[in-house]
Amino acid sequence: LASGQEGDGGLGYCLDEITSLTLCLEGSSLGYTLPYAIETCMRQGSIPAARQAKPDKMAAETRGKRRNQETEGCLTSDEVISMLVEMYAGEMCVFSNLGWWVNETLNYEAFYADVSTLTGVEVNFREDYMYQCIENKVAILADQYGGCQYDDMVTHLLESVLWMDCFKDKLQGSCMWKLDDYFNNYIYNNMPAGK
Repeated sequence: LASGQEGDGGLGYCLDEITSLTLCLEGSSLGYTLPYAIETCMRQGSIPAARQAKPDKMAAETRGKRRNQETEGCLTSDEVISMLVEMYAGEMCVFSNLGWWVNETLNYEAFYADVSTLTGVEVNFREDYMYQCIENKVAILADQYGGCQYDDMVTHLLESVLWMDCFKDKLQGSCMWKLDDYFNNYIYNNMPAGK
């Protein structure tokens, strides 16, 4: 779920993704469960090696796909659902393993029970911040889908997968801050006397 600088698998510290997350989440209930969920989904092939910003990718993939006969420029509801399920298979797998995605519905109670243990960064996942993030991502899709009408199933699924996307974004930002602090303290505490 986390991605680092090009050439490494973690968050810019030459650490692999699992090690980065383990350090970042140390002391929280997610310190073990999230890395394990990611490893499980990787073994199952649900998480691809390369990732792309999903709203941008959705807009790009929509172009060139079959158009709805009745509403020019719009995909059908079935096409949108199929695209979202395929594109977010990895996120759904991880959320499912964490107990956050149950019967195709987000389990907000379980989500916040775990996120509340992220000492020092839990505020980043406040509900109003998460929905602001979702609105920002919806804006990316507005040009492509703005005039399209979809049923509640599509709306529900889209909001759910964008919530997953926002969790990844905020987790990565939070981990960068915590790892910066971790390594700065490590360097300071291990600096030779007089330096």
